[in-house]
Amino acid sequence: MSPEPGPGKSVNKMIPIAKPIIGEDEINAVTAVLRSGIIAQGKKFIKVEYTCDKMWQVKTLLRLAE
Repeated sequence: MSPEPGPGKSVNKMIPIAKPIIGEDEINAVTAVLRSGIIAQGKKFIKVEYTCDKMWQVKTLLRLAE
């Protein structure tokens, strides 16, 4: 165990609540979207909306790309 900091010094201790799992597939997917030049709407955006519709078993959420 490390010693306590001296006067006027602080220790930055973070409690890891939820460490994200980001692999090469996720990095490549984000990079592809950024390189496409279309980051607000487009085919990937529509795919995410439809995936959420199915996951939450709703007819439609909010269509921003149509």
